[in-house]
Amino acid sequence: MKTLTKLLLLLVCAAYLAFVFLKVSRTETITKCESVRTLVADSAKAGFITPAEVERILQQHALYPVGREMGKISGAEIEKALERNNFIRKAHVYKTPANRAVNIIISQRTPLMRVMTKSDDFYVDENGQRMQAGRYAADVPVVTGSADLRYVRRKLLPLGRLLRDDDFWNAQIQQLCVEPDGEIDLVPRVGSQLIHFGDPAQQAEVKLRNLRAFYEKVMPEVGWNKYRQINLEHTNQIICKK
Repeated sequence: MKTLTKLLLLLVCAAYLAFVFLKVSRTETITKCESVRTLVADSAKAGFITPAEVERILQQHALYPVGREMGKISGAEIEKALERNNFIRKAHVYKTPANRAVNIIISQRTPLMRVMTKSDDFYVDENGQRMQAGRYAADVPVVTGSADLRYVRRKLLPLGRLLRDDDFWNAQIQQLCVEPDGEIDLVPRVGSQLIHFGDPAQQAEVKLRNLRAFYEKVMPEVGWNKYRQINLEHTNQIICKK
């Protein structure tokens, strides 16, 4: 008897689910989309992608859903089109036919630094992914001089992450100048001195720690503009030029 009761309940549930599925499918077929709801994650940290930019991308690919039948809107196609934008890391799209809406959740790819040379201008994220600068602007350190994407990936990414993850350095270092031999100079926001960092891939954390101690113990005594160059190339000493 218990087995028969369970079987009947399963049949009722299956019939109900089939009814709901057919109803939703029919609703999608006859209902047209009236709105697009876009949520951009981490918008407080980066403002490259906005709901207006999402709409522009979808209009460009003839995928903007408003006015189209819900059943004919492909979330997968919308996701694919959005993820072609190199500032979008991930797009998730789902439909709510009852509200006649298409919902889009965007995860942004945030730049770590900007490379500006005579021949190129682009951003890179923390994984070394190239991001075309175009009309976008971000307050990140600028790399100039003898740099290309290969050099940035091989030499600068770890240093860039160190600068980003420390509030003091993130605010203080505004430019990384790459010399022809691959060594770099740092340009600070406060102070007129040039900081010769040497090879950026060699003991970068130690060099920054030494410089931080120099800033905290020496600079308040002598003044921020006393030296025109600070040399951090050797980790056991700091050499300054007046």
